[in-house]
Amino acid sequence: MGQAVSGRRIAGVVLAASIAIGAGAVTAEAATDPKGFQAYQGVRVAGENPKLPPTSSPVAYSGSPLVLSHSYIGRDAAEPMIAVDDAGVVFMSAGAFDAAIPGLARQELRRSKNNGQTWDSVQAPFFSGAGETTTLDPYVWADPATGRTFAVTLLGAGSYLAWTDDGGETFDESALSSPGVNDHQSLTTHKPPANLAPPVPTDAFPNLVYYCVNQVSDVRCSRSADGGKNFLPSGGPAYTQAGEGEEGQNPGSCSALHGHLTGDNEGRIFLPAGHCGLPTVAISEDAGATWKRRIISTKLRSATTHTAVAVDKADNIYYTWFDRTHKLMYLSVSTDHGDTWSEPNMITPPGVYEVNFPMITAGEAGRIAITFPGTTYKTKKNAEGVVDDDMASVRPWFSYVVMSTNALDPNPTFLSNTAGPRNDPVHRGNCGPGRCGGMFDFLDIVVSPTDGSFWASATDTCTASNGCSDADGSSGNDAEGVAVHQVGGPKLIGPGAFGPPPVGTMTPGATVGGPAPAVAPTPSAPSARKVTLKCKRSGKTAKCAVRLKGAPGGTTVALRLFKGQTLLGGGSTKLSKGRGTIRIKGKKGLRIKKGAYKVLITVGRRGASPTRADKKLRIR
Repeated sequence: MGQAVSGRRIAGVVLAASIAIGAGAVTAEAATDPKGFQAYQGVRVAGENPKLPPTSSPVAYSGSPLVLSHSYIGRDAAEPMIAVDDAGVVFMSAGAFDAAIPGLARQELRRSKNNGQTWDSVQAPFFSGAGETTTLDPYVWADPATGRTFAVTLLGAGSYLAWTDDGGETFDESALSSPGVNDHQSLTTHKPPANLAPPVPTDAFPNLVYYCVNQVSDVRCSRSADGGKNFLPSGGPAYTQAGEGEEGQNPGSCSALHGHLTGDNEGRIFLPAGHCGLPTVAISEDAGATWKRRIISTKLRSATTHTAVAVDKADNIYYTWFDRTHKLMYLSVSTDHGDTWSEPNMITPPGVYEVNFPMITAGEAGRIAITFPGTTYKTKKNAEGVVDDDMASVRPWFSYVVMSTNALDPNPTFLSNTAGPRNDPVHRGNCGPGRCGGMFDFLDIVVSPTDGSFWASATDTCTASNGCSDADGSSGNDAEGVAVHQVGGPKLIGPGAFGPPPVGTMTPGATVGGPAPAVAPTPSAPSARKVTLKCKRSGKTAKCAVRLKGAPGGTTVALRLFKGQTLLGGGSTKLSKGRGTIRIKGKKGLRIKKGAYKVLITVGRRGASPTRADKKLRIR
């Protein structure tokens, strides 16, 4: 998608004409179209994953069409979370690699008081008062009962927590932690279960605050009964890295990574994960003291660990994931608090051939919405099933939302649309499974308590500044934060539907589809893909010789080292004559050993947009 513009832009039913395919070679751009608005029904999949990918079917629909607006929040946003308080104030976390130490991350909290027309920055106390040079894994959550909005930033051995009861005008703060390593945190607030032993919430804040983290060996949680001021460990692990020996688990693919928490009206909490290769939900009925696990499907294995779950106002539960074989999106429903689950329903929109990390929210009974990046470019494979397609590295991906108001029916109807112009993708090239360029590992979607619309987050890696918006041959390496808002279609809460605003009443700069506005490109730092690394273990650290041929003065290179999806550590250096050295020390509780890793390389230079690249790395 294009660079930031003032005001919102509307992606409606009547959009720009499909891109014409000219004479000569067919490009990845010309061969695809994100389809715009569609109404369709999915297909139930019983038993093994079919050899050929199942396809959904268009259906007639006479209701209000799904229409989306999108607005740029004015800052890069990796793994963006979004929240809406009880006054309709929208918050979005915005993490970018622009800390005081080059290449390390720093979080800001962005806010809109006018439905995304403008955004400002509100700084919670931990952003400025804690003396930290870097903050990780941004997170924001609004309590549905009180509107209290929580912002969390991870420090590795714990997190800083801040909350506001007045739309970001003032904040309180505390520290929170689950003892040991803290990574990939999740926070939620829900009613306590009956007969909970003290301490219990009071009228000052009636819900429990839950905080769960990946501790590498397992998943542990803490909870607060005083609105976030103090936290205590809640009990045993929800998942273990070694697995639990349950049927269908693949021990080789087990980890302690997980999706985001949610809860129901009776005090149960639910933590999803693509655990040991299987779509799984951990359920606690005693505020996290003990957990039971339910496997959604042993046949349709999950492509990644970050799956998603949502609970509607009638306590029906919805679980979504995408499969490892075809990379298509599935939905399963439970009407008995997660004990049993419906036959999986493949609900990817018609013409979409691959998706990544779908996220889900729910409103009233049967009403759900799901957001995800998806592509309509079908990659070519050889006889062995291996991708053999030169254009796969530049295929476009778009930001989608799918919704349904009858998801409890045996054959529900789904509505889908994309945010943004149909010739302006949010990413190019490969996108997952899991990590997708500057998006990193997940997105978010929530229901607004004020009007029943939904808000979703997106990250635009494909902008004018990196020459990716409308030209083949460029990969998405930007990370601009985007908020997506429902402005047309059925509501998730309350009666009736939204109608798209008339063209004459849209905010300045808004468009109905069509190409993005022309924006002067920003100069970029040298390409991160040209960085060469030679790393060897040195004591408890890894010592990396860095080279970037022809790098101008003032160029910095930063590294973040990963094993699977777990961040082990990082470091940075300012190059001298194109050379430098980085020592990577493992985070607390993590050791760096000889072997194969993945590394995120960020190259920065004052006055230029940073460039980033993921590479495989062997430490000797």
